[in-house]
Amino acid sequence: MSSAPRPYPTYAPDPPSRFRWVPPLCLGVAAGGLIGCLATFLVLELGKRSRTDELAAQRFNISTVLNSVDGTGSVTFTADTTNELGNFYGGGSGNGSGVHRRIKLQGTLPKDTDPSAFTRQLKTAIDAELGRQGAFSSGGGSSTSSGGNEARHTEEAGYYTRDGRRGYLDLDVVVRDGKVEGTLILTEGR
Repeated sequence: MSSAPRPYPTYAPDPPSRFRWVPPLCLGVAAGGLIGCLATFLVLELGKRSRTDELAAQRFNISTVLNSVDGTGSVTFTADTTNELGNFYGGGSGNGSGVHRRIKLQGTLPKDTDPSAFTRQLKTAIDAELGRQGAFSSGGGSSTSSGGNEARHTEEAGYYTRDGRRGYLDLDVVVRDGKVEGTLILTEGR
């Protein structure tokens, strides 16, 4: 056996290409673009879902409120209208940026009913119904006056819903000689 070293091949391999980084870069950019498009689509679809859900102002049930107040008598709601508010971004999409709901109350109380107690119970029942619909008060101002056979309660208050929406409550109820007239306005943004 000979111990002579073996000769190495005389050819040299080709040097690496200067553009070997281009294919992985293209794959990375394409994968990033695809992930970005999917994430954008997902966020937009989730955003649409919250807009189609009814707002607390729309779910608010005035019949439940009136049924829970003692001595309601023939007091009922004579009008209940809901209007979509305009879109913040312009354009004419079907979904507005919020709702404005106006409920008119009218009727007479039984003779023994204390007008001041009725207005307090009505306001408490309205707050309870908003709470059942997922809203909680965030403060505001109210005014109550009573004397003799007359009572008036006015209130302007804000509220938040569980999903972070903001709303406003405007209540004006007058009881005079057993006759009730009032307006409840709920305005809530999407």
